[in-house]
Amino acid sequence: MDGNTVTRGTLQKVTLIMTQFEDCRERTIRIWLPDGYDPNNKTKKYPVLYMHDGQNLFDAYTSFSGEWEVDEAIGAMMDEGYGGTIVVGIDNGGAERLNEYSPAAFALKDENKDFIPNPSGVKYAAFVVETVKPYIDATYNVLTDRKNTGLGGSSMGGIISFYMALTYPEVFGYVLPFSSSHWLYVDGHIDNFINEKVPSGASNFPRLYFWVGGAETTITKYPGMIKNALLNKGYNYADIYTTSTPGAGHNEPAWADAFPAAYRWLVKFNQ
Repeated sequence: MDGNTVTRGTLQKVTLIMTQFEDCRERTIRIWLPDGYDPNNKTKKYPVLYMHDGQNLFDAYTSFSGEWEVDEAIGAMMDEGYGGTIVVGIDNGGAERLNEYSPAAFALKDENKDFIPNPSGVKYAAFVVETVKPYIDATYNVLTDRKNTGLGGSSMGGIISFYMALTYPEVFGYVLPFSSSHWLYVDGHIDNFINEKVPSGASNFPRLYFWVGGAETTITKYPGMIKNALLNKGYNYADIYTTSTPGAGHNEPAWADAFPAAYRWLVKFNQ
């Protein structure tokens, strides 16, 4: 059935080739432009939020399990005076989703290697930074600096978001990993990764907003673990926010409910 549930702004689509992969797979990119976006007005430039699982962000018709209602959330902020954001949704690769969102830097538990046999998060992350971002920068009226460039995702999308936050701190100024599936990986993978990526006296790293549902009992401990490990490296306390919603689960409706507060905090709107 054709249709869409996009209620604010306009949604455009483009297909980009993932040259970082030997098979040169293609990927649909969904670009949401806020109300009032004028391609001819080069003086009005917008920040950009890149998000994984693009099918699930704006439109219940393309989602496989509900939508984040990102267009409604940012539209509501604009009604309160916010200037708007361009949101770039990168579709997941279906059968390749788990591989693409799993970085080799996180060692998998043995029992999980069968369904993530080829972790290729390094290549996927490079696709976002080396292919998607340059395309958006060249095509739309955007602010390209790290302060105005965000990243986010949930579940495995949260895993790759956290990985990219500390791997590309010069690119992303704020990141929201929701319900990240850290339980798939061996104990100690968080400390090992942070020790590798974050020098003592950490500076110029992204603002981080970690959310987890209270019903997600296998992962509720991880945001606090990450926060403590980063603070021990000298990460700015004011740049890390961790929160949980009692009773919330691992699903799009929960992430949609949590997104507005997260994004307002990340971009410091009405703080």
